[in-house]
Amino acid sequence: MINAIVYDANLKYALFLQQFLRSFKNFNKIQIHETPAASFVHSRKIDLDLAIWGFNSKNPDEIEYFSRLLEERTYVHFVCLVNFNNPSLAERLLSEGASAVAYKTFDAKRLQIFFATLLTALYQNPPEHLDYEPVEVTDRESEIFHQVSLGYMNQEISSRFNLANETVRSHIKALNRKLKAKGREQAVAQGFRYKVLY
Repeated sequence: MINAIVYDANLKYALFLQQFLRSFKNFNKIQIHETPAASFVHSRKIDLDLAIWGFNSKNPDEIEYFSRLLEERTYVHFVCLVNFNNPSLAERLLSEGASAVAYKTFDAKRLQIFFATLLTALYQNPPEHLDYEPVEVTDRESEIFHQVSLGYMNQEISSRFNLANETVRSHIKALNRKLKAKGREQAVAQGFRYKVLY
């Protein structure tokens, strides 16, 4: 069972995430905090497995406490949620050691895909004795797959890359075939396992 903390300066969003995560049976406790300092202090007192941090623009304390937690709790998985208008922050957090980064959303379907995939990747690793053949994907498939892992639907992906909806669907079918997956969630989980997604 997973013990988690959720931090976001927006209490409404933190409560939304807490309620959403309770729909997964994997979680034991989910504590929420409105300040990075409180989240940091509490995380040092409990047996923590997962930290979910919502980053807001122009708050240097978030980065500072995030970095301190990373240094102290090296075994904890950190999931960072950032605003859509801040892709450079997402890249920075990944480079500093975040386990995963996604864009903030109240869309439960997108979050369902993201967290189902994430929990599979982080806590249900395949047995070590299984040898997986490497999976080759094209650059375009990789780009589309990354969008799928973030929870975007076909129409949104086609708009982002200026592709026909049918082309996106075709790439996703090819990915499912290569990864031996029956749907989006399984494909993304397999993507982490086969190291197609990082």
